[in-house]
Amino acid sequence: MTENTANQYRRRTYVKVSPIQKTQLINLVFQEQWKIKKAAKFLYVKYASAKSIVLKYRKYSIQKKMPTLPEIKRCHYKPLRNGKHNYKIICLRGGIFQNTIKNFSLKQ
Repeated sequence: MTENTANQYRRRTYVKVSPIQKTQLINLVFQEQWKIKKAAKFLYVKYASAKSIVLKYRKYSIQKKMPTLPEIKRCHYKPLRNGKHNYKIICLRGGIFQNTIKNFSLKQ
């Protein structure tokens, strides 16, 4: 057997990432806004594994938490007239609730 064929049959070692490391990685990337590469290096996780974890979290967790509104209600505006105006802004970062801004103003 030549050296090339021997290298093909050699198996790559896989290391499982613990659930604690996964949650730490997600918190660093989405809450602390670290780069994936920096967070992976900090947690001693391979970059490819970290990237897969983040992409999977984005696909399954964040997108499922987002409300599915009809297209006509997603982003719209309404001209303000005299009277009381109510609006509420909800801020999400990484699919996790951050804060709410409410305004009840009277236009004069």
